[in-house]
Amino acid sequence: MSIHQFPRCAAYLKGMRVNLNDPEMTDYWFAVILGDRIAGDVLEKAGVRFERGMCDGHKLLQGIEQILAQGLHRTGVQASEALKAFIGSRGVKASKLKTIQDFWKVAEILWPEHFEDKIGSLDQLETQIRSLSKKQRQAARQNVMRVPAELRSSI
Repeated sequence: MSIHQFPRCAAYLKGMRVNLNDPEMTDYWFAVILGDRIAGDVLEKAGVRFERGMCDGHKLLQGIEQILAQGLHRTGVQASEALKAFIGSRGVKASKLKTIQDFWKVAEILWPEHFEDKIGSLDQLETQIRSLSKKQRQAARQNVMRVPAELRSSI
């Protein structure tokens, strides 16, 4: 069992409450569990194929690890919810943000040196915010007072 060689896969499975030390489990079955949670087209684009007779769990886990590392497994809804949680934890009433432009506007206020005049998808915004260093992300605490009062939470 080499599931521990794939930290993202292992973490994802742990979050699903799968016993990683179960002697009955194989890499193939770990991959099957994870593959069931990822859209088929995402698996296919990454070259991860669950074909008849193909039981190389190690190879499947390698592909799934890449998918998880690149965040390709997320749907737009998941990105939106993750982004709402992330911005909400910075003192913004994320439920009041309805459009992509609303999210980008708040990001421009919270992190003005990183998001000025940039518009894209929610996936792109989430990826950019998560790519900031911890120190850069913490700058939002000082800038939250610049967010319009109706969008600020009482944290």
